[in-house]
Amino acid sequence: MKKNTDFKYSLVCILFSLVFLVWLIPAYTPKSTIKGDLASAVLPNIMMGIILICGVVMLVKSLLTPKGEEGAQKADAVRPGRLAAVLILLLAYLLALNYVGFYVTTAAALPLALRYFNPGLRWWRIACGTAVLLVFVFLLFELGLAVKMPRGVLL
Repeated sequence: MKKNTDFKYSLVCILFSLVFLVWLIPAYTPKSTIKGDLASAVLPNIMMGIILICGVVMLVKSLLTPKGEEGAQKADAVRPGRLAAVLILLLAYLLALNYVGFYVTTAAALPLALRYFNPGLRWWRIACGTAVLLVFVFLLFELGLAVKMPRGVLL
């Protein structure tokens, strides 16, 4: 990426996060009425803080990069075929989610996406990563937060 582009993206990230941190999250997030309860603004504030930190790091890197080194780290160009594949996979995932549920759909789509974007990745690593993610989501959402993931109408 060019230095000028990194500089612009970093400013957008910083501005975006500051708008959320200073105005949108405080204005539109209800205050908790339960003593000792974490407010609903904690997670959005953490996420916007991470985006702010990333924007500042990107800004500093873009300012410290010498002028001759902009092309040294050339980013992959957006290829229409790859973009189409991502959109088709995402659309198929969303459609299948309603019929077979979150766990089955994710167990099928995640390995396909990982294999497509990283063909050198071994199948056993993909299977282990998918299993770990699904168990983590189950433990966190279903057991920890008592949030039911979509089951699908066919299951």
